[in-house]
Amino acid sequence: MTTEEKIEACFRKHQEPLSRKEIAEELGITERSVTRSLSNLADKGIISKIGSSRYSVWCLTENTGGITCDEFSNLRTLLNDNVADAKGASENLEEKVCEVEDKINKVYLDLIAIMGIFVAVFSLVVSNAERAYDIAQSELKLSEIIEGIVVSNVSTIVAVAALLWLIKLFFGVKKK
Repeated sequence: MTTEEKIEACFRKHQEPLSRKEIAEELGITERSVTRSLSNLADKGIISKIGSSRYSVWCLTENTGGITCDEFSNLRTLLNDNVADAKGASENLEEKVCEVEDKINKVYLDLIAIMGIFVAVFSLVVSNAERAYDIAQSELKLSEIIEGIVVSNVSTIVAVAALLWLIKLFFGVKKK
């Protein structure tokens, strides 16, 4: 049995497109010998090549009940189209996931800022209540009382503003 006959029998056995490497491995012959025989079979019209020079498969030109060259080419085109569609959909999905993550991060930042504002208001209320208690217990002048309230409130507001600025600085910066 010649190499060409062995290759033709291999195609009939598998009834699907095969590469040079697959044929060489199955028949235990060199790829160079397979290439020569494939060229001869193609010249005779028994098989045909599908694909590029870099990667190609060969199949029988006659219908043997398996997949034909035209069907394989159509399947390959359909697969490439589906892969391209899936890739596009995947990229769109990734963009939407990034958008949602950004929105969630903004909500977290807003919640932390709101909590900071509540802490500030609570701190001001407590500070002013302590000041009112001190006023009731002491006999200070009105100017000293007002000065104490202003200093206490301004220092609390500055501390809260610094806290909110640090929150914005640490959590508001986008990660690349």
